[in-house]
Amino acid sequence: MKRRKPFLSVLLGLGMCLVTSAALADDVVTLTIWGSTNHPDNPSSISINNGSFVKTLTDDSTFNNVTVTDDGSGAGTVTIAQSDIQFAPSSDTISGFTFVEQLRAQSDLNGTYDRNTGSSTATLSIDLKITSNAPGFNNNTCILPQISVNANTDNGVAYSGGVGTLVDNTFAVGQFSHGSCGSFIFIGDYADRINAQFQLPSPSGNVLWLANAMNPSLPP
Repeated sequence: MKRRKPFLSVLLGLGMCLVTSAALADDVVTLTIWGSTNHPDNPSSISINNGSFVKTLTDDSTFNNVTVTDDGSGAGTVTIAQSDIQFAPSSDTISGFTFVEQLRAQSDLNGTYDRNTGSSTATLSIDLKITSNAPGFNNNTCILPQISVNANTDNGVAYSGGVGTLVDNTFAVGQFSHGSCGSFIFIGDYADRINAQFQLPSPSGNVLWLANAMNPSLPP
């Protein structure tokens, strides 16, 4: 004859399941990638060819709808849809002309996050488009080929209080194709000029430093 479980035990078991389910609910946060305007002591930056060219991001960039899961141990995954990854543009003035550099996500961001240690990883594909008011500049096709980013806090700074730094020091950078950025009789081919300025191609010796903060912050 089967023994029935006491009604109270069933209720307690159901309550524990509900509590566990609530604890494992996904968190949705916003990531702000720091620029030099609001965070002059720790801005994000990209260094090319062992520091031959260094570009510091000026304005903050915002990544919305960042989903962080929890497997029950504190470890989880990070997901950001491509459409929610928006880098703020930066610009330079050369010989009186403005050149605007725009990093663009070409994939979703996928990674990991550990609420116990603050360690994190992130993989993402990006490209770079440049536009300008310079004479003869092609604002449609001046695009650097995709870069595969594999960043982590092991090479940067683990999160604490919602603040951390993701770093990739292994990615390769190609070059702008000759003719893709236009040309002008007194300047020559813009792509060739930009490659020389950025020290491209650069298969190694590149560093992407992404100092950032999440809101609301997650442990630790």
